[in-house]
Amino acid sequence: MLFHQARARRIMAEQRIDALVATSPDNVTYATGYWAMSHWARPGGPQVYAVIPVDGGGSACVITGSGNLDLVVDGEAWVTETYRYGFFSTRTDGPDLPALERSYAALLSAPDHGDAAGALVAALRDRKLERGRLAVEETAIQPAVLERVRAELPGAQIVPGARVFREIRTLKTPEEIERLRGAVRVTERGIAAALRVAAPGVAERALLAEFDRAVLAEGGVPVSSMCIGSGPRSAYSNCQAGDRRLAAGEVIRFDGGVRFRWYRSDIARIAALGDPGDKATRYYAALRAGAERAIEAIRPGVKTAEIFRVAMDTVRREGIPHYERGHVGHGIGINNYDAPDLAPASAEVLEEGMVLCVETPYYELGWAGLQLENTVVVRAHGAEPLVSLDNGLCVV
Repeated sequence: MLFHQARARRIMAEQRIDALVATSPDNVTYATGYWAMSHWARPGGPQVYAVIPVDGGGSACVITGSGNLDLVVDGEAWVTETYRYGFFSTRTDGPDLPALERSYAALLSAPDHGDAAGALVAALRDRKLERGRLAVEETAIQPAVLERVRAELPGAQIVPGARVFREIRTLKTPEEIERLRGAVRVTERGIAAALRVAAPGVAERALLAEFDRAVLAEGGVPVSSMCIGSGPRSAYSNCQAGDRRLAAGEVIRFDGGVRFRWYRSDIARIAALGDPGDKATRYYAALRAGAERAIEAIRPGVKTAEIFRVAMDTVRREGIPHYERGHVGHGIGINNYDAPDLAPASAEVLEEGMVLCVETPYYELGWAGLQLENTVVVRAHGAEPLVSLDNGLCVV
């Protein structure tokens, strides 16, 4: 299971929350295993929710449009009780339907609650939550729906829920960690495939095509956040592979990742077509030292601001005295950016079970972008790496 039940139970008790209501694609999937294609494709459009009552407050359920009900039975959802809304035409009276189709037909035959607000209100009423304290994630629920819920359940106390989900998701379950490990593995194989075709005169787009092919072959899903940039374009922080052709002596920056069984990766590596020159070699060594010292400092009880300080001090001392960053990493999970933030103003403290991306990027317009980013799990003894690629600057 993805949902960290023990942590959710503790946080809900501390904050006197009777039920969580997830509204964003990532939190609905995180809490229930239910993945609605249209919800992920158009966040804020199709309304899909999950209601998670506190222990003893009734069963968890999913609120979704009738056209998405097949994904309840033909997917990985562990929460299968649904409240549907809206018309969708599918014949359900065929003879001798297999078990899966019978389950689907039963969902289609359940009452239609008219619209998303009606279905959500019905789910809350059935769980006796009319006067409950409800942490409703404000991220993706349409304002008109929330207004209806407030009007029809005037006795309920509705509080913002996004921060609650963020806090729960900070620590990862064993299943989450295995999915994150898989996402990193797939990304590494994609980078290796891209580098096999890297040569002077090859377009950046060709590297991306090879990356995507390898990712799909390994069961991953390419995402638009994967950056591949060469030469001066590598200094663009969000560079997307284009028509620029690789040249000898230039660096290639890979930064980003894939989605694997809903979970994300975010790693960075630098390659060079031949000798990248003294400056790139020196600067990358400083960045590498900063990232490695930061990872060595990771253990439960350490402040995230201290990890930032270690990385920054090391990079500056080792060869880039003018180095500046707003952060040196972040958590990762079903979303690319989870808690905590490895930033100077962060008051967060590392806990066992967090998964972190630790990075030391450097961008210099007109020259190049250099970066090392690794993913680790916070364990009692320190940091467990999920990345197997070497930290060195790869020369091809």
